[in-house]
This record gives sequence, structure tokens and C-alpha cells, in this order.
Amino acid sequence: MERLTLRDELYLLAHDDRGAPGIHAGSLSIGLAGAALIDLVLSRRMALEHGRLMRRDAARTNDAIGDWIIAQLSTRNTVRELRWWITSIASDIYDRTTGGLYAKGIITKTVQRKLLGSKVIYMPVDDAVVGPIRAMAWYALQGRERPDEQGAALCSLIGVLRLEDSLIVSLPPAELRAALRKMQGYHTPAVQEIIAAVEALIGEAAMAVYR
Repeated sequence: MERLTLRDELYLLAHDDRGAPGIHAGSLSIGLAGAALIDLVLSRRMALEHGRLMRRDAARTNDAIGDWIIAQLSTRNTVRELRWWITSIASDIYDRTTGGLYAKGIITKTVQRKLLGSKVIYMPVDDAVVGPIRAMAWYALQGRERPDEQGAALCSLIGVLRLEDSLIVSLPPAELRAALRKMQGYHTPAVQEIIAAVEALIGEAAMAVYR
């Protein structure tokens, strides 16, 4: 099976086997937006220069969401800063990612009926997809295998979003958080900058609740 994007991997780990997210929807959307940009940076379709996103290759990516983001850069003001782009993409990245995974048959849709209406829930079709993603992170965090760039970015985003419980790693919480922070050493400066922006935006969103 072709490897999923970082965005899709993060989405799957952020939900349990009943389709319930393990984090506030707004924070997860920011994380997914950052992951989508990292996908394009790692594939050399985009670059970061002085805190701004720059398009490097306008060719189709074979990923609808990646193509959508590149089109945004082509038609909108490209001098916008990174944090502006993350916030803009986050506005509907969750629904787009859900739709993409459903179209691929990786998640399935069920309708939960209640007294006051109904709710659509999306659940993984097969743990054979989620299992290898979790195993990759497990080996990396246990120090048994050096992660590739995408795997290291996934671990860092999990740490930023505080989704450690999704990994089912037998490490004490303090050691697990330290191992997740260690993944920063595997990133290029551009990926580090995106992850830092995601963390800052999530922190600002959390503080805004108490204002």
C-alpha cells in the first residue's frame, strides 16, 4: 500500500477506533494544516523563505489537498506569512482530510441516531492501516529505529498536539515527552519553523478561551 501523507497519518492517530478525536477540533485543524504544508515542503513543492511560503513546483501532486494548497499560493497573495497560511488552510482542512480518507476507503461512515437528531461518525475500516503508523512511531521513540523526515514530523506534531496517548508506548510520561521533543533534531529548518508556528497558534487559541 502506498504510504499515506503526513496529514492523513496525523488524522488517523488523532482519532480512536470509534472515530472520536482526542483533541479539540480547532487545535487538530491547525495541526493538520501544518502537516499538509510539511508534506509539500518534504516533496520539494514548497519552500520557506524568511518566514513566507514560496511555491517551487506547480505540477500536480496526485493529492487533491496538496493541489488545492498549491492553487491557493498561485492565486492569492504569496507574500503572506506562514502563520497566516496555516490559519487559512485550517478553516476547512479537517473536512477535506475526512473526505479524502473516506474516498480512499480508509475510513467508513456511519450515522448515529439520537432523540434530537443524528450524527455522522467516521471510523477506521481496518487497523492494518493505523497499526504500522503507530508501530513506526513506537520504534522511533524507543530508539530502535531512526525515523525518516515524515516519521519525525509526525512524532513532533503528536507532541505539540499532546496526543501521546494515541501511540500506546510503554514509556513513563516524562520520558515519552522527552523522546517526542528529541525528534526536533531530525527536522530541516523549514519543518522546524512550521512545527513551531503550529505550536504557537495552538497556544494562542487556548489562551483566547480564557480572555
